[in-house]
Amino acid sequence: MIIKRNMNKTAVGLYYMFGNITEEMAIHFALTLRKIPDLEQRVGSLLLILSSNGGSLGASQSIAESLTVLSDELSIPSVCFVCDKALSASFLIACVADHTTCTPGAVLGNVGAIFRAIDASEFLCRLGLEYQGFASGELKDCLFPASRKGELELSHLSEIARQNCRLFLAEIAKRRDFSETTLALLESGSLLNGQSALKAGLVDRTGGFLTALARAIELSGANEADIVPLNKPTQQERDPRMLDQGVALFDSIRNG
Repeated sequence: MIIKRNMNKTAVGLYYMFGNITEEMAIHFALTLRKIPDLEQRVGSLLLILSSNGGSLGASQSIAESLTVLSDELSIPSVCFVCDKALSASFLIACVADHTTCTPGAVLGNVGAIFRAIDASEFLCRLGLEYQGFASGELKDCLFPASRKGELELSHLSEIARQNCRLFLAEIAKRRDFSETTLALLESGSLLNGQSALKAGLVDRTGGFLTALARAIELSGANEADIVPLNKPTQQERDPRMLDQGVALFDSIRNG
């Protein structure tokens, strides 16, 4: 039997992106978008449902590239819908979409870069243990938890974080026409709810899923459209920031 593609009916491709932004997620997203031209129905736009506390900046940059290719080379615009949160690296994804809708109570922003490490040297000292590492360079071992962080190591890590933050903001500035005031707000790592983000020009519209869907249908060029799921929603990954809370609890117990 030959299955004919229904090219007369336009569809909105629906993609769920929940949890920590990872390399695996970025690759899966890119491969999924590559298959869109081979679907039975013509996809006129993409509706990306995004909910994330952040993750890998590199993975977000890769996802941003995929969205750009989708729009520029396949002429398929994208709409990003943020119901709950788009923080840190995931906020870049929201900015790259051709249109972003979020709920008034969604939380966005908190952009930048950060390195986290636990300095366990003092704890090991109390146990009568001393860590020794033999590295090829003086900064090679700076991320290992048991190594002692001196001024050189701390300065190096801080500079890398600042460089990545500048890259992050430059990437956003290429996609969105933000004012210097808004960019400064983002650089500070501020959090904004959806209503404040709209006033700052960080999103295009506030509303719920139906509002985002209506915009996706509008951008598809059709009066109405089917919805074609491109993946299945998965359970959100555990928030990596829980580690911070665990470290704080550990410190409080250790210090009595």
